Amino acid sequence: MFENKTYKRCGCKGPLVHKRGALKGQPKVGADGVQLIGPLDKSCPQLSKRDHGSWYYSIELDTKVEGKRQHAVKGGFKTQKKAAKEAREKYELSRAGIKVLSKETLGRYMTEWLATKKELATTTVPGYERHIRLFIGRYIGHVPLVELDADHIRAMFAAIDAENEARDAHRAQVEALEEQATFWGQVWKEEKPGPDRAKARAAWTEARAAHKAARKMLKRLTDTPTQHRIKATLSSALADAVIAQKIVRNWTELVKLTPYKRPKALVWTAVRIAEYHRTGKKPSPVMVWTPRQTGEFLDAVVEDRLYALWHLLALRGLRRGEACALRWSDIDFEARTIEISKQLVAIASQTFEEPPKADSERTITIDRETIALLLALKDRQDAEREAWNTAHKEKVWKDTNAVFTQEDGGHYHPDHFTYRFEKLIEKNNLLPIRLHDLRHGTAGLANAAGLSMKDISALLGHSGIQITADTYTSTFEEFQHVHAEATLAVVPRATRITAPAPVPVAEPVKTPTPDTTRRQRDAKRKRVRVPVPA
Repeated sequence: MFENKTYKRCGCKGPLVHKRGALKGQPKVGADGVQLIGPLDKSCPQLSKRDHGSWYYSIELDTKVEGKRQHAVKGGFKTQKKAAKEAREKYELSRAGIKVLSKETLGRYMTEWLATKKELATTTVPGYERHIRLFIGRYIGHVPLVELDADHIRAMFAAIDAENEARDAHRAQVEALEEQATFWGQVWKEEKPGPDRAKARAAWTEARAAHKAARKMLKRLTDTPTQHRIKATLSSALADAVIAQKIVRNWTELVKLTPYKRPKALVWTAVRIAEYHRTGKKPSPVMVWTPRQTGEFLDAVVEDRLYALWHLLALRGLRRGEACALRWSDIDFEARTIEISKQLVAIASQTFEEPPKADSERTITIDRETIALLLALKDRQDAEREAWNTAHKEKVWKDTNAVFTQEDGGHYHPDHFTYRFEKLIEKNNLLPIRLHDLRHGTAGLANAAGLSMKDISALLGHSGIQITADTYTSTFEEFQHVHAEATLAVVPRATRITAPAPVPVAEPVKTPTPDTTRRQRDAKRKRVRVPVPA
């Protein structure tokens, strides 16, 4: 039964007296006969004053450990009402099964919780570890788990924001030091030999050293998407803590962060191309090639060793890890299908093969040209195996059964595809997109080809059509005009208002020089042609 016991105490020191027994009220004296001095605790005469001391509670809990009664004691409250309120809350939590006397901290719980999450993907664990080590453990890891509340979590994100401001200010300082070093370097180069030139060189050397030292201290900002991921990690852990009856609720539910919206995928239209050439900045982090631009890319890389890979990624939307793990046994040449059942994931320089998410396991139908390219690739790989084993007697060709392999038969690191793709774009002076943006392009091409949203979602391996519709499907300008005219034609009219057709804004086309025309003609002649299976 709950019994509310609250009292007031302070940290004052003074003459001590006996509190119990026959000597109650008599002075406590030492061996020398002098009255002892010590904490007055609850007997301080100043406690009657409103602003002196603080309130405590001491309650007996219903739960027992090894037959012994348990007491919850806590102080530091400004009013008796607040102490009594928390005493009641602690008692009710105890009755609900929460171990209110537990000393387990949030940091310790998070570490042990992560160690038990065996179902997490290999690539997910390092991110969780980083969130716990750099943020959750650092800012609120010392807080007892049973005492954690939404205010602690809000304080953590407030501290992250404050640190971001400091890092941003430091970044501005580094930029100012760089400008200063550039200025003095220019002065030194332009100054004539003499004392002034020597001073300018000394100033340049000093400014350059200051810039170098400050640059070493640069740290990345913890941006809004990262903060949302930190909150998601903490939320997952606290949800499990609620199930285990360690806490009463998931406090992250009460914490609101700055809203974050995924960057919108934009198509490289003529207007955006012109703006990019003017400013040098991409309109969005996620950019999509038009069908013509995709074709230009494929034509430009037709001689590349990984051409079949680029063709497959651009038209069928595989992830790079799925392409790395693709095996010949996953391809049915007669049915023209590919089974996606594995992916190669990378953590630093190490790679691991693991199943993709359940929704990403899928069967993809491929076109006849892709089949022809894969058959040609298989023939080339067989020739490479024979040549390698002939040239390297001591190092046998690695039989990984992978479709896309290095010269020795080994798997590619997924990062190699990304680096190679960027090099090809730069080499061929193409509009910049990321390798992952090819998946956005695949969705747009499939949409233009008339596939339903459900079919596009299945092609890309999404969990539902919502993410496909919201994030991955772009509509190309040329098809928008066709749809607009088709909608107009559906409505019967007695009178049509005609106007001069507007001059279409086309993407700037480079005038081909004789050299480029010849290179394109030569490339077409060199294109590998393989009989297409019936």
